Amino acid sequence: SLEAVGGEPGGLPEAYVTAGGNVHVEPIAGSDVVAVKSGAVAVSTLQTWPEGHPLCLNEEVMDAALEQGSRGLPAWLQRTLTLVN
Repeated sequence: SLEAVGGEPGGLPEAYVTAGGNVHVEPIAGSDVVAVKSGAVAVSTLQTWPEGHPLCLNEEVMDAALEQGSRGLPAWLQRTLTLVN
């Protein structure tokens, strides 16, 4: 379980206390934490292949994943949905 600690009322907590310790939370615009806290959906990209592996995503792909589209969706997802519709 997580326990929110500190922060302004109605805002982001300063940290979440877990069984293993504290995790610091910074309110960074466009981050998954800010999106979820504001009631929106967040898509988090997580690199699963080690650096140097042929399937490892390069920095350009990871940067492109952060590009926001005009409707609040990630740009790559918005383009994909436009092609499907």
